[in-house]
Amino acid sequence: MDRRNPRRDEEMRPAARRRPSREEIEEARRRREARRRQKNAPPPPPRTEEQGHTVRAWTRSAPSDPRRGSEVAPRPPRPEKRPRTDAVRREAPREAKVRPPRKKISMRVRVLAGLFGGLVLFSVLSLTVLFPINEISVSGESHYTDEQIIKESGLLTGQNIFLSGKGSDALVEKSLPYIKDAVVHKQLLSGKVTIEVTETAAHLCTKHDGKWIVLDAQGKVLESPDNPPEGVTVLSGLSIDKAEPGETVAFFEESKAKALWELCEVLSLNQVQGVTLIDLDDSLDTKIKYQNRITIRLGIPTELDTKIRYAMTVIREDIKSDAKGILDTSSAKNYTFKEDFS
Repeated sequence: MDRRNPRRDEEMRPAARRRPSREEIEEARRRREARRRQKNAPPPPPRTEEQGHTVRAWTRSAPSDPRRGSEVAPRPPRPEKRPRTDAVRREAPREAKVRPPRKKISMRVRVLAGLFGGLVLFSVLSLTVLFPINEISVSGESHYTDEQIIKESGLLTGQNIFLSGKGSDALVEKSLPYIKDAVVHKQLLSGKVTIEVTETAAHLCTKHDGKWIVLDAQGKVLESPDNPPEGVTVLSGLSIDKAEPGETVAFFEESKAKALWELCEVLSLNQVQGVTLIDLDDSLDTKIKYQNRITIRLGIPTELDTKIRYAMTVIREDIKSDAKGILDTSSAKNYTFKEDFS
């Protein structure tokens, strides 16, 4: 603010802006439209004037340059500008391809992947290089030697302990009939394999095709010698259909075979020892021979448990220890004993 000249301050102060009227706005629009049309209009054609045979074109004279003292060359006309339409448009700039950001693998996924890879590698090595069999042994009493059992099992030192031993127990039980059960135990760290065997015993023997077929209590064929083994119960009255070592025997008469196995089970449960003969020639009159001196008649194969217990009680209490004869307990309620004095 100039205190010496306050009028000057009033002149320099900007005047308050006034809102234009509608007529002024319309007049300004018409002027802009006229300037736009004049700017886009083509140049006018040159004016000509005919003088005799000469046609002279009148053009705008170039202004003179006082510094040069001559006329300056006329300015060439401006090139015609084409009006922009909707058909002519500037091409939009292409968007730059943006690569998606790489997904970061978390530490947890990396750890899990490493553990999985290590597990796969360990599994492959354990089935090929690691855990070989270093020692093979046999435990339990058997009818055969340890070398025979190991040979029939198919186990060899140096084999992989995981891949070996499958089905070895079945091979031993079939190839060596006197072995009832065979179990293979493995120790991974030491590489030791133990074959634990349980032996079965001869229980019955019967004649077939000129040889004696030896069976255990479950009907498994143990061997076929020329003579019956000592201390084994002789079976009579049953015809064998098939008898392969290590397999279960097959009889022709199924009803008699069923009665035989039921009778063997009753004798085992009552711990009856000393039965030397089982006679099934007559299906209605089953007979057994006790200690090769007393023939016990059981009749039809029913109530065998009651009949056997009754017969053994009579033998212990009423019959002399050296007596021979026929004991009839087929009624299971009373008995008759016919002594043989010959």
